[in-house]
Amino acid sequence: MGGGYLPETFPQVLGALSVLLTSVNVTGGFVITKRMLDMFKRPMDPPESSWLYSIPAVVFTDSFLAAVSTGMAGLVRAVSFPPALLAQFAGLATVGGTISAIIGRCITAIKLPQMVAALHLVVGLAAVLAAVFTSIWQCPR
Repeated sequence: MGGGYLPETFPQVLGALSVLLTSVNVTGGFVITKRMLDMFKRPMDPPESSWLYSIPAVVFTDSFLAAVSTGMAGLVRAVSFPPALLAQFAGLATVGGTISAIIGRCITAIKLPQMVAALHLVVGLAAVLAAVFTSIWQCPR
């Protein structure tokens, strides 16, 4: 990735494509897992209370913010990525997540295992693209 809001060189395009494919894999994994778990839900099961996960974040706000600041946010501050590159990353992750969310909701329950295999293929392709990007980037010019 690189080049501002859009990649400018071939290695940057490969890096951006790997981010896009990885976001497809991550979001698709969550969608497919949720659909598979829903297959085992009984009508008499109580409703889900996912909002309860926000209680520790509210109660332990200081420690939560400390953990976040030493995690990804700390990395972004330490490396100081340019805002254009962060926007490119966010845009690619949003597009990839949207694509996989749509695909994950449209497939039938019978095809869920094939979708999981396809997502593994996508993440493998993303890893290959990232490796090619790294080796091209490190070649002497």
